[in-house]
Amino acid sequence: MTGLLQLIRGAALAGFLAAMLLATVLVVGLVGGASVLVFVVAAIGGLVVGLIPPGLPRKFEIIGTILVGISALIIGAITGFGWLEICGVAGSILGVGFVMGRPWARTIHLRPWVVGVSGVAIAVLALMPLVYDGGTFGHDESAYALKARSWLEGTPDTGWSIHRGPALSAYGYLVIGAGGAESALRALGNLSVLALAAGTWALGSKIGGRWVGALSAVAMVSGPAILRRGTEFLSDIPAAALLVFCMVIIWAEFHEREGPTYRLLWVLPLAWLAFYLRYQSALSLGLIGVTILVLWWDQIRLRPGPPILVVIVGLAGLIPHFLFSVSETGSLLGILRFTGQVAGRGFLGEGLVDYAGLLRWRLAGFVGVVVTIALIWWAAVSWNDRRSRIRSLFLIIPAVGQVIALGLISHGESRFVFFPLALTIVGGITGLFEMRSRWSVPVLAGVRLGLATLLIGSLALSIGATRRSVDNRILSNEPVELAANVVANLAAGEPCGVMTSYNPQITFYSSCFTDVFRPHLEASEAVARLEGDSQFMVLIEDGKRQPTGDALLGLVDLTTGAPVDVIGRRDSAQVFEFGS
Repeated sequence: MTGLLQLIRGAALAGFLAAMLLATVLVVGLVGGASVLVFVVAAIGGLVVGLIPPGLPRKFEIIGTILVGISALIIGAITGFGWLEICGVAGSILGVGFVMGRPWARTIHLRPWVVGVSGVAIAVLALMPLVYDGGTFGHDESAYALKARSWLEGTPDTGWSIHRGPALSAYGYLVIGAGGAESALRALGNLSVLALAAGTWALGSKIGGRWVGALSAVAMVSGPAILRRGTEFLSDIPAAALLVFCMVIIWAEFHEREGPTYRLLWVLPLAWLAFYLRYQSALSLGLIGVTILVLWWDQIRLRPGPPILVVIVGLAGLIPHFLFSVSETGSLLGILRFTGQVAGRGFLGEGLVDYAGLLRWRLAGFVGVVVTIALIWWAAVSWNDRRSRIRSLFLIIPAVGQVIALGLISHGESRFVFFPLALTIVGGITGLFEMRSRWSVPVLAGVRLGLATLLIGSLALSIGATRRSVDNRILSNEPVELAANVVANLAAGEPCGVMTSYNPQITFYSSCFTDVFRPHLEASEAVARLEGDSQFMVLIEDGKRQPTGDALLGLVDLTTGAPVDVIGRRDSAQVFEFGS
């Protein structure tokens, strides 16, 4: 039996090492992707390595590692050698070295800051080339950028709407005014990923300690949704980072001191900027306020001055928004109500169904499910401990509150819940560290290796998925930009109008007024809505919300001459010009 266990341990060790090598290959970009099952199996292998202690003689363990290499060679000879088979052979060789105790295979004692910095650096560095060579802007990116250009040059801002916070466009105003292009605008996404990781690290360190902070930062950047959005010019990640730093300040003021001081005012610049970046932040800030009242009402009663001043000054900072809202909608809360309606939903609770589905992989990789279960488990088993209860509720109330509220109001998207995700990650990892005293030494060793494998695998797979996503985005958006350039050339600097379902993108790249297709109108009535001396229609191959059948024929009949064909590397487009 001992020999069999050592055989299994050797095979598990070789599989674990092979998966770590495959993760390295994924991060470097030598391979585009791998099955998630590879890392699930490797995590089980890591668990086995921890549970089964090494024993003598070592020959059975060595045989187990060699068998993995032989299996990889056989599979490679039959199906062709890929990186999985190569890593299997290399993992077997490394496994033999570890078992035999070669000097280069001795255990390395890691420090929290080394793990945290290394993990975050890998993610951020992997994003850089994707940011600086990320192709044409997408829908939302163009909407923010065209507003900035409108302020600068007076070009149309069709495709932008009042539900978008102005702060991101203000950043775009500065960058475009200085001559920056898409990559300079998207650089904010890369910096925001770094800021979100730093905020999660700071919050985790305060609530759970140094290791919790470092691992929370790595876990935060190990999900495909965060990395993908980190290559785009959007407000979601910057706003989430600011909200996490608000939580850091609030924890320091209410939990680490006897009561809040006027240093609580430092939360205001962060809260204001988060709000003006993304109006949805109002929900997060409101839930943070509810959390403070639930957990520290006694402290507020004893020292009400700082919280009251924060509320008064905070509302004063929103006066520009209220004035703008009244001018646009006639109501102080008109923009916020409109923002809630824009997202839309198919049925009540659609967002909750969407978020449940996101937990499988798309939101946070392997991390999402693990930390969610760990947070719930920790909160349940430690409820009678006041210190643990306060820490868990501090994270659970705003996280769960936001997911439920958004899930009822709108459909669910991963970018809507980056702030709750950060809180869940901190809570889940804190819970795992708090409950480790319940496990025996072998179980603890196995769990460490297993979870480390999932974390490393999640980071590697997410980097690979982000590369593929950016490549797909480049190909998808290319014909839109090319068509917009054709329109701009045909308009020759004169005022122009374009009928398209890609409004903000066509507006940004052509500087023309745009309007959507309106199949409920007669073709002539729809064209009459266009502005400008020259008027066009842009159709993208397999494009979204474009007319078909008689509606399309009616519009084509109003055009003059043959359409201009625009050929992209994957998709094409056509540009029609309407007759005068």
